[in-house]
Amino acid sequence: MNKAHPTRQVIVSILRRRSGHGHACTLYWQTVRHAGEQVIHGVALLEGKESMRSIQIEKTLQADRWLIHMVVVMGYALLYLPLRAFSENHWPVIAGFRMACLLLVPYRYWAALAVGESVVMIHPNMACLGEFGITWVALMSVPRIALGMPIVWWFRSRTALFPSHHQVNIKVLLCCALSLSVLWAAMNSVTLSTVQLPTGPYHAPSGTAFMYVLDNYLAMLIVVPWAVMVRTHRRVMPDRLLSLRQMVRKPAFRHVSLTVLAFTVLTFLHGVVTDVAKPVVLTALFLLVVWLTLKHGWVSVLGGTSALICMRFLLDWRPDPAILQMHVVMAFAITGLYMFGAHISSQWRQHEQLQRDAKQTQHVAQKALLFGEQRLQQTSQFLEQVAGVVCMDYARVLQRFVPVEARDGYDKDFLDVPKQVHYVAESIHPSAWRERGLAAALEESIGMALHEAGIRYSCETPGIRLRFLSEALQGVIYRMACEAAVHISASPACIGIHLTLRMGRRRGVPWVGLRMDGMLEVSQVAYGLLQAKQRERVAPKLGASARPFDDLRLLARLFEGDIRRRATVSGMRVTALLCDTESRAQHERSRIKPLIRLWVG
Repeated sequence: MNKAHPTRQVIVSILRRRSGHGHACTLYWQTVRHAGEQVIHGVALLEGKESMRSIQIEKTLQADRWLIHMVVVMGYALLYLPLRAFSENHWPVIAGFRMACLLLVPYRYWAALAVGESVVMIHPNMACLGEFGITWVALMSVPRIALGMPIVWWFRSRTALFPSHHQVNIKVLLCCALSLSVLWAAMNSVTLSTVQLPTGPYHAPSGTAFMYVLDNYLAMLIVVPWAVMVRTHRRVMPDRLLSLRQMVRKPAFRHVSLTVLAFTVLTFLHGVVTDVAKPVVLTALFLLVVWLTLKHGWVSVLGGTSALICMRFLLDWRPDPAILQMHVVMAFAITGLYMFGAHISSQWRQHEQLQRDAKQTQHVAQKALLFGEQRLQQTSQFLEQVAGVVCMDYARVLQRFVPVEARDGYDKDFLDVPKQVHYVAESIHPSAWRERGLAAALEESIGMALHEAGIRYSCETPGIRLRFLSEALQGVIYRMACEAAVHISASPACIGIHLTLRMGRRRGVPWVGLRMDGMLEVSQVAYGLLQAKQRERVAPKLGASARPFDDLRLLARLFEGDIRRRATVSGMRVTALLCDTESRAQHERSRIKPLIRLWVG
């Protein structure tokens, strides 16, 4: 192995070329050659150790694979034995168990499943060799799960049985269950036709094949949905189990508990009432499943399973047309309810997606409002700075170029420029808001604009508590108060305005109620007409645009609120209710996420 090593060949060739250059360097190159051979030997040893380690790892993995296959064989066999005994007397739960294994177990372990079923079936079948014949034993020894593997593989790989990790296509699942039922029923019918009794061939009663199909299908409807739940929900289970109080508070838990209790009572009544009333009891079982489906969609799986189990206990199996008809009706009814529940769950999922999109759009709109308010604040601050710079520059110009005796004519203009800039800055964003908070802006900025127009103003606010609201909501509260003040003060009969703010908290989410009352006096209309020009300046001073109430209502809906206007005995009232949706989003993110819906249509 060392002779064929490429590193050894390269070093040896270099040493041979170097060794022919002269006798003076012979000893030197012999030393170098010896060192090179030691290096090659060390590399070979290292590569040998690595290769041996990789071989050992591969052997360990291979042994682990065989061990896993043996565990699958033993586990399937141990579960198959009690279920096979329970499946006798025409209760084929084993059919649902087979399909559940094919849906849950990866493809690489399917051969182990077939081996496990063969191991369990050979011994009891050989015991019946003298009674039923060699053909029956041979057909019964064929593992039914192996016959169903091609069908389940085709549905899983070619028809998108599981569109994602958390969803399953209910239509494809039911088609797969029906296909397996027909296949296994046909195999059972063929096997049954080969029975050789001492009196001659065995003749099965009419309708036995259809009863096999129906029994297998009902067993799959009972078992398979729960296996699918395990597959689809194993990655979205909550980090911690819910306490008993939290479970009792959930409507689904209460409804399921009531349904199970009702199933128990109806099962008891079926054994007590007369034969005429028994169909009514069976119909009530179906109505319970319908109610549970309408309430919770895919939770109808629990109701359908309970109804099928109750029906199997209440009805005897025999080739009777009446009993067969009842089985058929329940099978198609539960199938229809599963599909109906899938459709409801799909609609709920679409509705939840639309709600998430609406919440995201609402959040983006609130961020845009906040960004606009911040830009207005920056602009106002910049104008204040510009006013100060203008004042200093104007003073320097006066001192340098205008004589002292001629400055009186320029002082008025000197005072008007910063005053006008200050008014513009205050209309864009009040300084009281920046310095002392929203309560100061509502009291001082709005009050100053209304007092200059000859209108009395009073304000009642929660004070410092307003600071704990989100910035976007604070901006909307101020702008709505300004718009409401502009609407009320536009009336010539307005003599006073009173603003009231109330705060509260519901389910951990803050809300704010705004009420602005305008006092109107008809006798003061003449005074209002004299103050018309001043009242027209209220809107520019407050930075309001006198928007229509429809626009204000759209603005309130961004915060899950509304705004209304109505006439009162003393004048006019504007009310608005707003919710701090940013705090609501934080509160909802802190809660445990619900499980993802199971079915897709």
